[in-house]
Formats: sequence, C-alpha cells, structure tokens
Amino acid sequence: MTTATLSPDFHLDLPQDVVQRLGIKPGDTLTIRAVNGRIELTPLPATLAVQEKPTGENTALPDEPGRA
Repeated sequence: MTTATLSPDFHLDLPQDVVQRLGIKPGDTLTIRAVNGRIELTPLPATLAVQEKPTGENTALPDEPGRA
C-alpha cells in the first residue's frame, strides 16, 4: 500500500509511483470527491480541464507622463 501525509497547510504530495502509473504531470487537473469515508482523485483529460478565461471590463490604467 502506498501512503502520503497531509501537510499542516493541507497539501498532499502524490507518491511518484502513483504519478507515473497515472501518467499525470505538474499542472494537470484532478477532480476530488469524498466517497464513503475515502478521498478519490481522478485526472481530468486536458480537453475537459481547460477553462475559458472570463471576460470582464478593462481595468488597465493609461500611462501617465513622469510615472514609472
């Protein structure tokens, strides 16, 4: 059985053997579910993990002379 320890700030490092078996890499998205007293992590295919950047009002300020 492979184990991992939850850090004080609730981070979890996935064991290397699990990462290699699943073929996941840094930046991949995983779904997290609590099921019957256990935690399930499931890698999402890259096409489902990509989210559109929300559009919003342009809040950029114009350049001002003499301002760095």
